[in-house]
Amino acid sequence: MENDRIFLVPGDLRTGKALVEIGDLLKKLKIELNLLYLSNAEEFWSYTKEFRKSIINLPFGDQGLVLRTVVIGKKYAIGWKFHYSFQQGKDFVKWMQTPGSFSSKTIARKHRIPIDNKPYLSRFPAPPVSEKQ
Repeated sequence: MENDRIFLVPGDLRTGKALVEIGDLLKKLKIELNLLYLSNAEEFWSYTKEFRKSIINLPFGDQGLVLRTVVIGKKYAIGWKFHYSFQQGKDFVKWMQTPGSFSSKTIARKHRIPIDNKPYLSRFPAPPVSEKQ
């Protein structure tokens, strides 16, 4: 937004259309993606074929990150909190290339790594070499 470095793009993440267009434009302009913020959108579906293709198409830089949130506890109850998770963009691409049906919640439950023993902060690693969901 400020300095024309953040762009808001409406679209349905499940169909992949908006993300494919973003990836194609970034490649055309020779710009690497350094941060993809998905908020907690991924909580609501398992990864679709279209979404996976759109993530694989994104030109993540070597330091590119994915930032996401996941609601912990009963939604909207007093004291409910968001869990923040970081992931290397290239590791997210590897997950999207992994066969099987799964979601960010599956990855969070099985693989997240706490950061500095903080209960609401973690990182998602690359998929294990033999991962089968």
